[in-house]
Order: sequence, then structure tokens, then C-alpha cells
Amino acid sequence: MKHFRESIFLILGILLLGSSPVHAEGVIEYNNMGVSYNAQGNYSQAISVLNQAIDIDPNYSKAYYNRGLAYQNQGNLYQAMADYTKAIQLNPNYEKALDNRGAVYNDQGNYTAAIADFNQVIQLNPNDAVAFNNRGLSYYYQGLYTYAIADFTIAIQLNPNDEKAYFNRGLCYHKQGNLDQAVTDFSSALERDPYNKEAETNRQIDQAQLDKGKAAIENYNEGNAFLEKQKYSQAITSYNKAIELKVNYGDAHFNRGLTYEKMKNHNRAIADYTKAIEIDPSQGDAYYNRGLIRYRQKLYAKAWPDFQKAKQLNYPVDSAIYDYLDKNYGGNI
Repeated sequence: MKHFRESIFLILGILLLGSSPVHAEGVIEYNNMGVSYNAQGNYSQAISVLNQAIDIDPNYSKAYYNRGLAYQNQGNLYQAMADYTKAIQLNPNYEKALDNRGAVYNDQGNYTAAIADFNQVIQLNPNDAVAFNNRGLSYYYQGLYTYAIADFTIAIQLNPNDEKAYFNRGLCYHKQGNLDQAVTDFSSALERDPYNKEAETNRQIDQAQLDKGKAAIENYNEGNAFLEKQKYSQAITSYNKAIELKVNYGDAHFNRGLTYEKMKNHNRAIADYTKAIEIDPSQGDAYYNRGLIRYRQKLYAKAWPDFQKAKQLNYPVDSAIYDYLDKNYGGNI
């Protein structure tokens, strides 16, 4: 997926009229030839004619920009960077050159420099959808998904038909675990580009996860119903299915631990409470339940940290047990 600008210039059949200098006409002609070769994918020939344009006029910024585009399309980021930088030196407000240099910085992993270039473009033109999309990519590569989503959303508002912005925002939502919104964005990207295989694949993966998640919730609720009816074996079976379908399903682990505790299978109960804590360390009830089992097993030194953590998380604990553990084992922590 390319995220840099392609230059679109018409090749002039008639060059400048009047008394324009001959060398200026040659520069424009060679530059337009370079644009045409770039559009055809003939990047080596584009570089050749743009070299001639620069030989005639070393201060013609468009020739540097278009040669940088050819180098970028060839994957020669070093030369592309040099040409975009020269174009910007000659024309500090050259939006396209700033956009493309920022894209090269992104490819090189220099996201701070990339964002600086995109910020300058946005200051020059707040309606530049490409700059917002590219800055969103800079944030995405750094894992700053909330900032990236904000930029991709603006890019979509500015250009509702840009499938890339929808696709990129879908990637962010996927990273955040918001699969519903990810599927929606991948679908929007496909509506605008039915041949986007990455969008189709990602949509299928996330939709499958959503379907599994729904099935996991159904099994979890079924397990809860069995637990309430004290049908512990059936509850365990349902929780097992829920956990198989949804990785790191903390609530299912906690309730399966509760069920094992009801069945007096304390080791498995502790294992499930421990897993629930790994998934969500703020689960005070998991610490408390695990601590109670350890207390009843007379594993007081292990029970005390669980009681202490549960209380820190504002979960109500048995004050008599807490005071006993604090008095006898608090000094060892």
C-alpha cells in the first residue's frame, strides 16, 4: 500500500509562449517527460530525463521532487530523501515534497521527523487528507492508536472515498481489540476497493473472532446458569468451552474457579483464580477467594499477600482473618 503522493502534471504540447528563455522551456519539457515516465512506471527513464532538467536549472524544485518520487518508487529511500530535502530547501512550502519526505521518514522508522513534516503540511493546508493519513501511520507504527484513529478519521472526513484511511483505521481498532469497529472499517475499505485482499483477510479474521466471542459468551452464560442450579459438572463443561473459544476470558476462569471451589477441588480453583488475576490484576475478588483457600489450607504466608492485595483493591475482606494474618505474617512481607 503506497502512502505517498503521485505527481499529476499534464505534458504540455506547446511550451511557454512569448519570450521565455530557451533553457526554461527545456527544463519544463524534461520535467514533464519525467512525470510521464513516472506515471508509466518507467522510473529509470524518469530519473534520466529529470537529471537533464536539473543540469539545465539546478534550482528547479519540481524536478527534484519528481526525481525523488522515481527513486522512492524504486525503493531507493536514500536518494529520494536527498531529492525531497533539496526540493524543500528550494521551496519551503512544497506540500507534496513534505508529504513524501515524511513518508520516507516513516519507512525509515524516524517517526518524530515524519510527524514534523506532516505537521508542516497540515499547517499549510488543513484540508490535506494525505497528510492526516500519513501522520496517522506515524502514530500507528508507534502504537499510539488513539492518536492514529483521530488522524485517520479526519482523513476520511476530508476524503470519504479514500479506502486506505478506512483500512488503516481498521488496523488501529483491531489493535485496540475493538473488532466490531474494525470489521466495519475493513468493510468500508472493501466497498471502495473490492480488490483489497488485506482488507478482506483482516475482515474475515476479525469477524471469525467476533463469532467465537459471541459463542464464548453463550457458553459462559450457560455455565452461570448451571452454577446457580448447583450443577457443577455441567458448569465446568460450559466454562471449558467458553475458555476454548475466547482466549484470556477472565470471568470464565474466575467462575470456573468458583465452581471448582464448590466441588472442593482447591488446587484447580487456585489455578483458575491465578489465571483470572493474570488477565485482570484489578480483580479483588479473585485475590480474596484464592487467599481464603490458602488460609483454610493453613498456607498463611501465601494467604496474607492475597488478603492484603484484595484490601488494597477495596474488596471487602474478613476483618478477623485479615487482622490475624497481619499480626502474624505482616512483618514478613
